Amino acid sequence: MMKKILLVFFSVTVTCLIAEGVLRAYESLFYGEVTGEELLWRYDPVLGWRFQPNAKAVFSNRHLRIRAPATINSQSLRDNEFSIQKPEGTLRILLLGDSVALGMEVEKEKVIDSVLERLIDSVTPSEVINAGVRGYGTDQSYLFLTREGIGYDPDIVLYIYVPNDDENNITIHKPKRKFGKSYFLLEDGRLSLKGVPVPQTFESFDLWQMSLEEDERSRNEALLEERAFLAEVPDASDPLFLRFKWFLKGKSLLYRRLIPALRQIEVIDRIMVKAGFAYPHPPRPRFTPVSDEARKITEALIRAMKSVCDERGIRFAFTEYAEGIEEAERETKIRSFVEAEDIEYIDAIGPFVRESQGKRKFVFAGDGHWNEKGHQLAALIIFRHLQKIGWIPQ
Repeated sequence: MMKKILLVFFSVTVTCLIAEGVLRAYESLFYGEVTGEELLWRYDPVLGWRFQPNAKAVFSNRHLRIRAPATINSQSLRDNEFSIQKPEGTLRILLLGDSVALGMEVEKEKVIDSVLERLIDSVTPSEVINAGVRGYGTDQSYLFLTREGIGYDPDIVLYIYVPNDDENNITIHKPKRKFGKSYFLLEDGRLSLKGVPVPQTFESFDLWQMSLEEDERSRNEALLEERAFLAEVPDASDPLFLRFKWFLKGKSLLYRRLIPALRQIEVIDRIMVKAGFAYPHPPRPRFTPVSDEARKITEALIRAMKSVCDERGIRFAFTEYAEGIEEAERETKIRSFVEAEDIEYIDAIGPFVRESQGKRKFVFAGDGHWNEKGHQLAALIIFRHLQKIGWIPQ
């Protein structure tokens, strides 16, 4: 009997090792190592971080099956080279936002700015400049606009809002992030920039340092999130199987592929939780609520963007990130604010919901960023809206 048990154990172990080796060879061959765009970042005393000019790398993540070349131009943007002075007869659009606008996950010619530029070129010569940077909040987009973006003489400035922008606007630094950032406070109803120059270093596992001391709820949530992360890191006093599980989670591709797939099966998931091999899925809201103070800062920043553009005769438009599934139930308070401020609102949520038909078509599996289809649909929505309101020719 013992021989049979050992034989089964040996067979399973050898099979797993072979599967692990095949999976590693396949993913390394086609996707390479995980390479985040933080490798392309450099410190900025006001923005916190931005891209290194003229840098090149390959953005790859074998876990998400993503691999795309990343080339940064001389203006520290992931875009083609362009002259600071706008060419005569050219419609120039400046695109502001975070990693959603940046689109590092797909090849440059398939990102929203490139697709939108080709659509506009069919009716008039154009340049769509992509100033998106991963992790940027509304505050950093606003600072980029005032410090540099206005100098590009855009005809239209388009800001792509993502729900986590509110949270980013009141955050100085996040755990494991390479750089921190400056932030704004509202003082007597006016935006006041703080934390400049930005410190050049932070502890790698620092708690989120919330810029608003009175924002107790946000600080407590950050603390709980950090504790939840640390709770999954076993120490020598924990049972051997927990330490072995953490070892597999960190070292084995097969484990990281197999376990999430098994947890999608309800019966197996319950067994794994009961056996102590998996944590229960915590009930989480679809979208993280933010404090009133954080929302007020976001609204003030959007209002300031509009004001800067109005002063220079630049048209300003606003759109929201959408993936088409969860948005069906999303309450967009930000839309009510934008429309009340007489800011041009481009509805992307409605079209994404209709086109998705309840399926995850427009973002990567296991990741919320747009895939090629997502960038294409977003660009088409913007193009049609700008044509409808007469900002670009029919």
